[in-house]
Amino acid sequence: MKKTSSVEKGAAVFRPVWVLFPLAFLSMLPVTGVVPILKKLIYDFYDVGEIAVSSFMSINMVGAFLGAPFLGLLADKKRNHLNLLIICALIDAFLWVLLAFRPPFVLLMTLRFVEGVSHTGVMVMIMALMGHIAEGEGRRSMMAAMGGAIMFGIAAGSPIGGVLGRYGVLLPLQAGSVVMLIVAGVAVFLRLDQRVAGFFIDMGDMGDMGEMGEMGEMGDMGDMGGVMGHAKSRGSEIAPELEISGAGLNMRLLLGRFIGVKRLFSNSALRLPYLFAFVDRFTIGVFIIAFLMYATYLGHGPRETGFLIGAFMIPFAVLCYPIGKLAEKWGLWRFVLGGSLLFGVAYGAVPWFRGGWLWANMVVCGVLSAVMFGPNLMLVTRASSPSTRATAMAGFDAAGSLGFLVGPMVGGTLLQLLKGVGSQEFVFRLVFAVIGATEVLCVSWGLYRLRRK
Repeated sequence: MKKTSSVEKGAAVFRPVWVLFPLAFLSMLPVTGVVPILKKLIYDFYDVGEIAVSSFMSINMVGAFLGAPFLGLLADKKRNHLNLLIICALIDAFLWVLLAFRPPFVLLMTLRFVEGVSHTGVMVMIMALMGHIAEGEGRRSMMAAMGGAIMFGIAAGSPIGGVLGRYGVLLPLQAGSVVMLIVAGVAVFLRLDQRVAGFFIDMGDMGDMGEMGEMGEMGDMGDMGGVMGHAKSRGSEIAPELEISGAGLNMRLLLGRFIGVKRLFSNSALRLPYLFAFVDRFTIGVFIIAFLMYATYLGHGPRETGFLIGAFMIPFAVLCYPIGKLAEKWGLWRFVLGGSLLFGVAYGAVPWFRGGWLWANMVVCGVLSAVMFGPNLMLVTRASSPSTRATAMAGFDAAGSLGFLVGPMVGGTLLQLLKGVGSQEFVFRLVFAVIGATEVLCVSWGLYRLRRK
């Protein structure tokens, strides 16, 4: 007789799913909240160049990229994501306070790097908890809704930071600390509430209950080519559990966990979603630099540029959940591939439009971003077992962080190198076309790999 966990018994009675959405939203506010004050915070105060200013935004992405896999491993090993969420949120809050003291520049960048690690820890734990709740058919669209909450936080952070920055350049940093303290406080409340704590702890224990879930269910390709079969695997086959000696983590454990992560990331069911996560965030990273310069070229001020970006971000955030529901019904890969292809085309067309047509194209880009982002996140949920969920989400976050780190550098470099090739308008069109083509190439590669299955 199949063992029934208290998760299955109590899920209908109490499911703290809605608490995670505002936590994800709040956690993203400090990320973009510092953008409007960068010039005064870094450029003016420290008397450094533009590269140093951009480095302040990218160094935390380096921390996120390097820290995410290890934090995911730790979460899957300890099986108590709430405790790790509380710890990471408290550390993040403390680091925002330290940043507000304006330490020497080298120390500032070091703290910013560590802040990237702690912040990605918060997000990995939130997404892993949501991934457990979203287990099973009909509920994976919860992950798409989580993507919408994240996008809302990103979109809202910048204008809130701009308003706070008017009253004091350090206020966005201090507000970031307060926000992360709120996140930690809510997580503490969840931990103390026995219904919630038991629910989440039981989800961690599900990794020991035998068959761990579908690891490679890609059979939604339909007429796009082939059916990828079910590939079931025990959690121990993905991230083998090895004993811990009394002295702590031994070399055998570390080696075993490294091999487990290597197997997890080499799984084709995760490899393609990670690739799309990297390319999607890479294009957005380039967009941040290239579109800001294009808007300046068109004569738009900060206010109108912000509204244009809002026309992109708001449909993105609002549509993640409903599109996730549709994708779960009609096929996740169809939405990821189709959305990415059309997004690449719309992205490349951005500098060909002005006025009302530019506004319309920004909305289209936002809609298509939701079409590809939410279902891709759902694929990661489906391709991971409960015992490796945090590691899988950490890999997704690391791939996206790497793309967001590389994107602005590539965008700025291309605009600089192509400056004398032709008119400014020609350079913008060339850069957007090249970057949009990376989405098309990614779709082509994805189709090739899926057809081979």
